[in-house]
Amino acid sequence: MKTSSELFDLIKALNKQDKKKFRKELQSNKQDKKTLRLYDIIDKQKVFDDEAAKNKLGNYKWYSRLKNYLSERISNNLINSAPEKESQSYVLRLIELAEILKSKGLVDLSKKKLEQANDICTKYEWDDFKPLITNKICGIIEERNNERQFQKQYLKYFQESNQFHLKKNTGSYFG
Repeated sequence: MKTSSELFDLIKALNKQDKKKFRKELQSNKQDKKTLRLYDIIDKQKVFDDEAAKNKLGNYKWYSRLKNYLSERISNNLINSAPEKESQSYVLRLIELAEILKSKGLVDLSKKKLEQANDICTKYEWDDFKPLITNKICGIIEERNNERQFQKQYLKYFQESNQFHLKKNTGSYFG
């Protein structure tokens, strides 16, 4: 986090619904007790006071890391709760998910996610993403075609190899 006040600004920018949802999420995880406590301390401040927050937390050894973690959690929560109609970040998440799926060998599922992203872009006329999505889909199709070509070549080689061994073993090869 560049400045300590960024976390304060981020917390103050949350609306009541976002704050309620975020608090509920932190309360559901017992490991987030310190995170929730820091969130509450900063949320109650009128003007950000980093030293006061640190002292109220009991001079916690990992205070800076906790602030970064809290900031990251809030940011991710905002991204994940953004409705599809409000944000293009959903499309970016679909593209990112497609990349992850492809890297795990789930190419067909990856293509479906890209097609889903493409449909959303078409629906909302978000044309900026279309070339990226189209390029990724074409890459998958090209990869699939290369795999099929390889399979055909392998099958041809395998058949020729089997014919060679068959002729060799039956004696007709030397004929």
